[in-house]
Amino acid sequence: MNVHRFDLSFYTGCQGDNFDEYFAAIQQLGISNIGGGLSMEHLRDQDRLSKMREAAENRGLTFTALHSPCGLIWEDSAEQSIATSQIVIDGAAALNARSTVWHFRYIHATGPSEMPGGNRVNQFLLEDLDRRMAEVLPEVCSYAVEKGIEINLENLPCYRWSRVSQEILDFISTMNLPNLGFIIDTGHAHCNDESPAEVIRQAGPLLRDTHFHDNLGSRGFDFNSLGTQADISTRDLHLIPGLGTINWVGVIRALREIEYPFPITFEEPQIKGHPDPSIVQWSRCMDLTLKMWRVLEEAATFIPNPEE
Repeated sequence: MNVHRFDLSFYTGCQGDNFDEYFAAIQQLGISNIGGGLSMEHLRDQDRLSKMREAAENRGLTFTALHSPCGLIWEDSAEQSIATSQIVIDGAAALNARSTVWHFRYIHATGPSEMPGGNRVNQFLLEDLDRRMAEVLPEVCSYAVEKGIEINLENLPCYRWSRVSQEILDFISTMNLPNLGFIIDTGHAHCNDESPAEVIRQAGPLLRDTHFHDNLGSRGFDFNSLGTQADISTRDLHLIPGLGTINWVGVIRALREIEYPFPITFEEPQIKGHPDPSIVQWSRCMDLTLKMWRVLEEAATFIPNPEE
């Protein structure tokens, strides 16, 4: 029996001027796909974007995803929502990325706010958030189609407005836009007491990107609450797969069942609390993730299925 191996992608350090050091570390691991996030300032800097793309290409690396630094919707203006989204899409196109990642239902503050963003979004009705997203997405997706870019909506941990993956999938299906898809964050799903494998099956062809990392689950979270940033900090641990309690064999089998066609993207798994912030330690975590994932692919192939 042959082991089906997925192509892999790793988020890298893109915010600093030492991005090529991260690219070099990924190249040394034999990985050819990368992703990451940039600030709005960086996304407006065409010279920086060109240098990043050139540095990646010189190392045989391809950008697969760009994580937006802001939400799809803004408090006061649909026009600002669309214009800002277009800057992100242009940045993704400049990097030759396929996927852009956006937090589902996140509404960006137009001006300074005294509370964390997620806590502020808790004040909005879900119907209002969905109405605002539906207002801007057709134009945003149309602009992205012209650039060859996908808009993928991500589940978040704990917050009541983004913790139910089925609500995201239902919204995407209702919008019925060809380049609007779903990105599963396995760590976020696990924090929300969802089965990542089952969410993958529910998403099917709507699943177009991933953020893979591990954690220890909901750890006593009160799902009757709205959820706050404080709730997230001790649950969304971004652990190396296998250091937490996600059933990765089930995840891999679900990916194979839906014939997931894209690279599996890991969003910087780590050893939470480790005191070493160096690129050397970061690279070690990426190496451990790579080795663990390849072992898990074998386990998903050979371990007997208890249902059979």
